Amino acid sequence: MTDFYAAYRALVTDILHAWCWAHIRRKFLQAGASVEALSAWSYRWILRIQDLYARHAARQAAEVGSADWQAAEAALRDWVTESATLWHQELQDPDLLPRARAVLETVERQWAGLTLFLTDPLVALDNNEALSPGI
Repeated sequence: MTDFYAAYRALVTDILHAWCWAHIRRKFLQAGASVEALSAWSYRWILRIQDLYARHAARQAAEVGSADWQAAEAALRDWVTESATLWHQELQDPDLLPRARAVLETVERQWAGLTLFLTDPLVALDNNEALSPGI
């Protein structure tokens, strides 16, 4: 579990990086705070990320293999699919502001590490234990 500190990219290539969603969330917040025209866009992504945390918590709370776990797993995978579709669409928009494009390009570049929790349920969404699941 890592944040986006540049030195981590220099580590051995066979290390899987589980990138931190709290740090990605911060990038959306900063974009919305720095460019007035991005505040609504940023807020929608913050709500999406909050929903991710809720779905992840539901999966973590359920007994693996149970009907509740299967439903939570499906909801989590739906979130990932919908979010990937959304950021792909937004990146295709020629009018997307540069600050938003930069955030979404980071998401695109790090998507495999941001979604590593799907292949290993023990992988946390962030490396910040101070955050509650309902951020």
